[in-house]
Amino acid sequence: MMGLTAYRIELITSDEIDIKVVSTRVREIREGMNETLNQFTKRLNTSSSTWSAYETGKVLILSAFLLELTKFTDYSLDWMLGRSNDKYIHKVDRK
Repeated sequence: MMGLTAYRIELITSDEIDIKVVSTRVREIREGMNETLNQFTKRLNTSSSTWSAYETGKVLILSAFLLELTKFTDYSLDWMLGRSNDKYIHKVDRK
């Protein structure tokens, strides 16, 4: 069950996803982890050519990969999609 919090972020609303923003941010995540393209793609069980297409904006990244990135990083899905300037997930302390 999802918890409620007083924390709010401002979403940037748009009818379309900007593929340039998404590709730039996906590349930034990989480079921030100090991993080569080969190391990173092995972690995600995909090919280097597929991930390169995501990073260069030739293809919009699959949502499954975005969700995987949120599992092992602290990056916000909304930030990856260009919907927020808030880069990191704010974890709620559940007591």
